[in-house]
Amino acid sequence: MWGSFQKLASKALSALPSKEELLREVEKVKVFGDLDSLKDSPEQQAADQRRQHARDLGITFATDRLLLMGRPHAASTRAGRVNLDSVATFFHDHFQGKFMVWNLSKYTYDYGRLDDQVIAYDIKSHPVPPLGLLVKVCMSIHSWLKEDPSNVAVIHCRDGRVCTTAVAACYLAWSAEFSDTGRAFAHICERRAQSARRLSTAAELAVPSSHRYMRYFNSILSGVRPSGNMLILNRIIVHGLPALDGDGSTTLNVTVHKSGTKLYDHELLADVSDADNAVGDAFGATTLPKHLAKEGALKFDVRVPLQGDIVVEFWHVPRTAASRGDVTGEIPTVAPRVIFSCAFHTGYVVDNVLSLPREELDMFHSAVDAAVAGSAGGHGSSAAKGELPTRSASEVDSRFGEDFALDLIFSSVEDSRVCRLLDCSHVMLPL
Repeated sequence: MWGSFQKLASKALSALPSKEELLREVEKVKVFGDLDSLKDSPEQQAADQRRQHARDLGITFATDRLLLMGRPHAASTRAGRVNLDSVATFFHDHFQGKFMVWNLSKYTYDYGRLDDQVIAYDIKSHPVPPLGLLVKVCMSIHSWLKEDPSNVAVIHCRDGRVCTTAVAACYLAWSAEFSDTGRAFAHICERRAQSARRLSTAAELAVPSSHRYMRYFNSILSGVRPSGNMLILNRIIVHGLPALDGDGSTTLNVTVHKSGTKLYDHELLADVSDADNAVGDAFGATTLPKHLAKEGALKFDVRVPLQGDIVVEFWHVPRTAASRGDVTGEIPTVAPRVIFSCAFHTGYVVDNVLSLPREELDMFHSAVDAAVAGSAGGHGSSAAKGELPTRSASEVDSRFGEDFALDLIFSSVEDSRVCRLLDCSHVMLPL
């Protein structure tokens, strides 16, 4: 019986492949792999094609269900702009009946091309939506995506940069896809660098004020809500202001805005006894005094009650001549232009002082820069308000030194009715 078993075992072993044959099969697997497992599924292939199509159109998938882009333009062929007809075809082909667009710019277009699936919010002069609206937008996006697992949300502002990125980062933190807006912002920057046409760095996708609002949003998510108390903005102090005009001076105006409404305009209140020291230009005489760097910090006594989301803008009122480095001689007088600004919420002002170094101010082209660039056919030729391009850090550093900073000095008002007793007759909005 033992002999029969040995014969059967020997026969079974002889049927097995040899060691050399097994090694050859292993090598085949190493070289060729399992072809069926290496092939993408039809769903994966469709997703890859969709992403490539989006990449070609300037659309970024922040996640599989959150898309970011610039404002669509009708029949646009300009490089970098999103074409309305092209994106409409994209959404109809890939997300028919499953997409919703959040328009965060002040511009409208033919919403019918997108099946009227557009929710529009005008954020006025703010770089990002005011805090209350920011929460409302996040809740709206979350509700839409929760309604159907196939739904996708599309966010755009004027150019698809600062506002779009900040809102997307806030939503990803709101929905707990990321622990905070900072990590969400880093993720979006990585995605946009991979897919967008021109947007590749964090500096292109945010300004200091948008970072400030993302930090505010983190506070809200942590349960630290902004105070509702009204404050009085008493004084604005500008430190280290460089000379922007040819005679070594700078003429600066300050305006304060809330929800697109101007609350304060310093030029309307300026009173200069020395008429020769006032600046006049082709856009109307101004009584603003010239400021020389040697005079130290520039101070504005404001005394305006504020509450909520505020934007403070600083306008360069240029003189008719300039002599700066590569620019000499007469420069055509141009309209005043915002050169730096800041957006903040009064509910997060600590100890009645908001101190902002250069790195926390939103920097723009000066009026003279715009005239020079415009005369050369450069990027600064557009002077429209709200269309101001930011300057790179290297451009700003040449004149705005390390000592350039801003202090906003407030006082508390426990009851907003007290403001009626103050001398605030210069405030441009009724209390």
